Amino acid sequence: RCTDVSYQCQDGKCISMTQYCDFHDDCDDRSDEINCYRPPCNMSNEWMCSNAQCIAIEKRCDLLVDCVDSSDELKCGDWPCPTEFLKCPSSFCIPPQMVCNGLDDCLNGEDEIDCGQYACMIAKFFIIIWSYHNQQINITALAFTSAVVPRYVHI
Repeated sequence: RCTDVSYQCQDGKCISMTQYCDFHDDCDDRSDEINCYRPPCNMSNEWMCSNAQCIAIEKRCDLLVDCVDSSDELKCGDWPCPTEFLKCPSSFCIPPQMVCNGLDDCLNGEDEIDCGQYACMIAKFFIIIWSYHNQQINITALAFTSAVVPRYVHI
């Protein structure tokens, strides 16, 4: 017999109530996902996953799996991106901070085209030096910034 805060599967297994109707089969017999109430998605700002889970529409094709069944990252070729995002050809949408950052996020590096002469990344480094002298601990912190040019980008 399960506790009051558990769900008993049809096969007798007990699972946490938080696992009941969570879009993931936690019972070996899958009974925790049967007869679940799934409110309809608000189609103006939500997208419905293949398993009927609703996610925010901007999470569709964003390189991060949000649907338990991963359907939000499938068939992204014709999916339009939110206004400020870049659409990789026949693929995903990437946020503006991933464009012209010196890293190829689109399959063929389309997010790094027309970025100017150089793609630069700024890195901050911190060095902390500990020393012990005359029964006293001395801490010195050094900080410096470095511009890193990972590769040349043709204009």
